[in-house]
Amino acid sequence: MTHTVLPLTDLVHRARSYVTGALFLIAFLLTAVTLSACDAPPDIEGLLAKARAAAAAGDYSTAIIEYKNTLQAEPENAQTRWQLGQIYLDLSQPAAAFKEFEKAAALGMESEDLTLAMLQARLNLGQFEELLKELPGAALTSSPDTLLVMRAEAQLGLRDMKGAKNTFERVLETDPDSAGAHRGLAKIGLATGDHELAQVHLDAATQLDKGNAESQFLKAELAMTTNEFEIAEAAFRKAQALTKGAPNPTLGLARSLLAQNRAEEAKTQLEVLHRAAPGAATVNYFRAVAAYQLGDTDSAFVSLRDVLQVRPNHPQALFLIGSLSYDKREFRQAEDYLSRFLSISPDNIAARKLLATVHLALDQNKEAASTLEPVVNDSTQDPQLVAMLGSAYLGLRDAKRGSDLLERAAALAPGAAAIRTQLALSQLLDGSSQKAIASLEQAVKLNPNFDRADLLLIFTHLRNRDWDKAIAAGEALIAKQKDAPIPLNLVGAAYVGKENLDRAREYYQRALDADENFVNAALNIAALDVQLNRLDEARKRYEAILAKNLFKI
Repeated sequence: MTHTVLPLTDLVHRARSYVTGALFLIAFLLTAVTLSACDAPPDIEGLLAKARAAAAAGDYSTAIIEYKNTLQAEPENAQTRWQLGQIYLDLSQPAAAFKEFEKAAALGMESEDLTLAMLQARLNLGQFEELLKELPGAALTSSPDTLLVMRAEAQLGLRDMKGAKNTFERVLETDPDSAGAHRGLAKIGLATGDHELAQVHLDAATQLDKGNAESQFLKAELAMTTNEFEIAEAAFRKAQALTKGAPNPTLGLARSLLAQNRAEEAKTQLEVLHRAAPGAATVNYFRAVAAYQLGDTDSAFVSLRDVLQVRPNHPQALFLIGSLSYDKREFRQAEDYLSRFLSISPDNIAARKLLATVHLALDQNKEAASTLEPVVNDSTQDPQLVAMLGSAYLGLRDAKRGSDLLERAAALAPGAAAIRTQLALSQLLDGSSQKAIASLEQAVKLNPNFDRADLLLIFTHLRNRDWDKAIAAGEALIAKQKDAPIPLNLVGAAYVGKENLDRAREYYQRALDADENFVNAALNIAALDVQLNRLDEARKRYEAILAKNLFKI
């Protein structure tokens, strides 16, 4: 046999062909194995078993994933869609639940449970009118009273209190142990402020169905209404545990904690909700409240702006951000927010007071009067409202109207030093100096720590050139405020009036010793030097003031 010797190049070429062929064969075999694995049918029963086990353990996130995995393989599995919808319903996600229930029905599923679940989802969505239209055609042979309870719930949602109450009572006539009807009547009690009615029916509902989350939630809401915040906290925690962390009980728990000034704990609960729904207006509002309680006004502002971006007319957010803007002396912003709030809630007296205070701070006396006039009349018993309106009229140079209102406010609150002081100011503007002095002396007695009355009394004596009385009033204030430069400076001015310049210099210097940057005292000493013809000393003092940048021309 003859062996042909191949050239080296042909050997290399054949070797490459063998290697390429071998690699192709291996790749083909691997691909075949992979395709074979992909073609294996998914273990539907295994996925459903995992989903049910997770749901039973309260691990709803895992349950949802497993149900969705099942539906990816079998999108027309009506039973799976029904079970996924139930999970969404338990998690207070009625829109997602209703979508799955509709698909289950479209796939041919028919059962009273599905009918009831769809109606419940519609009720939870607040589609009350649609629900009332569908109820006559929904026949539940196993629990007809359930439909009546739903009808009453829809009536309640439409604010038909009388109709809802009648329907709930009709249920109890045939089934006194209907926990749903008792809960419904408790809701009516909460909505109408009839706490006794709410408590009676809540006790009955809780006794009949101890493991019902809604009963615990309503119990918590009733406790919040009656300011029993520890009871509310405990009930919200029970509702939270029963619903596996559904948002409403968690939000309620945060509210109860905020009511107890436990902002750090409330913040923890709210952050859980925020991560799940970053744009939720209600959650962001209470995050702002928590931040405010913790003294973090910057974070409070951020959260409130997030609220108003989603809901520009959110009343509580407008009021809180208006209050915070006022605290930061951002009066224009405060005016805008509070005006918007009052356009929504015109009967809110606290907001009117705060907006009027903002107007007064901006020297908008006409606007302040317009804000207050609608709620101040001859029968008004709120001294602060009356006094603020009086102050607005003083700013408008209507001394008579201002004085009348302030005298009325002082009569309503005889122990209020601030009102008495404002009355004195109106009396001064009206030229009644002696009345003003009497009012100020009374204010000083009423509240020794309200230094505005002391200062105005000293100023009044100085204006009247009653130097000795000014000195006496000044010394009384110095005794209360030993290191305060202003009363020392005023007593110095009284000694100038008495032409006792040495004593005047002594008090001015004491004021400057108390505060080396108190420019008024430094200027007064320089003025004394000028008066005594000590011009070089006066020049040095003025230059020192300018060098410290305390006085600019």
